[in-house]
Order: sequence, then structure tokens, then C-alpha cells
Amino acid sequence: MTEILLAVDNDEERARAAAEHVAQLDWGDEVVVTAFHAFTDNTEGASVNQIASVRTARDVLDDAAMEVTLAGAGGDPAEEIVARAENE
Repeated sequence: MTEILLAVDNDEERARAAAEHVAQLDWGDEVVVTAFHAFTDNTEGASVNQIASVRTARDVLDDAAMEVTLAGAGGDPAEEIVARAENE
């Protein structure tokens, strides 16, 4: 199985472009993509499902019939992305 970590910031167009690139590549039969967002300031307690760019990436990947999970964490984006990648 191929597991892909797609880091998504707040830019919807960048998220769309990244998801489209992931969807265009031949990953084989079993692929799971985790669309991941690192919250740098989440005083309102938003969930990753509420981030428009994450939903955009999810929709593109869903349209490409790819299995998608959503995940988020709070903290420094670089540190959180690397930590998530190491845990996956």
C-alpha cells in the first residue's frame, strides 16, 4: 500500500493544484492520501474539516476515486508535518 501525506496550508488554489498532481500520478492499486493541515493559530478550536483548502484537496482526491483521510495538528507547520510523516 502507498501512503501519501499531502500537507495543505490555507491557500485553496495551492491545495487544488497539489491534489491534482497527486491524483495524476500512477501510485498502483492501494493508495491512501492523508490531507494534513497544521494549525498555527486556532483560538476558535476549528477542526480540519472546517478548513476550505483541506476540503478542496479532499474533493479533488475524492473525484479521482482516491481514499482520503483528513488530519490536523497544532504547532509549527514544519515540525508537525515532519512528525506526522515519521508517524505514518
